[in-house]
Amino acid sequence: MNNNLFPDTGLFRTLEEITRHPAVKPQELADKLALNLSTVKNHVRKLRLARLVISADRGRQVKLNADYGYMVGIDMGASHLHYALADFCGQLISDSVEKVQPESGPRKTIAQIKKGIRRMVPSGKRG
Repeated sequence: MNNNLFPDTGLFRTLEEITRHPAVKPQELADKLALNLSTVKNHVRKLRLARLVISADRGRQVKLNADYGYMVGIDMGASHLHYALADFCGQLISDSVEKVQPESGPRKTIAQIKKGIRRMVPSGKRG
């Protein structure tokens, strides 16, 4: 298993700091993280190879790759399921609401949630 993205590693801390900015220069990351610039550049290189981040401002900055994947949020109420789909940067792409029938039991409710998620994520973009 790759341990590089565990929260206590410099690589994870670099990615976490990148998420806090629309785009950021490696030197700014080094300053904020109290790491040397070559270490940060190495972290950024690894994150680029993993496609988690991309270049911005003609390569002078780095930012999250919005197309890396999707996030689905689900709010389950007593009578409705609310789904929200966002890109990797947290920008809302779509949302929907549907009725839930809790009397159908947990298995059918879970199946309904799975179908709702499949409907939200664009075809060909599922991992």
